[in-house]
Amino acid sequence: MLKIAILAEKFADNLYWYVDVVVRMINSSGDFVTEDIWFRIVQIIVGFTKEANVELQRYACQKLYHCLQLPHVHETLVCIGAFVLSEFSVFLVESGKEPQKIFDTLNKHFALCSEKPR
Repeated sequence: MLKIAILAEKFADNLYWYVDVVVRMINSSGDFVTEDIWFRIVQIIVGFTKEANVELQRYACQKLYHCLQLPHVHETLVCIGAFVLSEFSVFLVESGKEPQKIFDTLNKHFALCSEKPR
């Protein structure tokens, strides 16, 4: 999986496509996704410079929120979603989402997650 993520990053036309590919990979094969992969997608979403890519952050936040609305998602996707939604949920609130609904969407998955440290 790590090689797939590296190739996706290397040959991505844009970072939106990369986010789509990695989220899809995690959702379908989460047991085989190492911490390196989900740390990397978080780094890309947050940004590397003082001037972050706000549009990418908005896109990733909306994408992960949409994925977390599914009844069953992989625990790794819950970890990424928890970080991204906690940092960038203001974009969801600006688009009309209720903060309680955002919390409930994320919270419903925590009961199914393990207690292992990430």
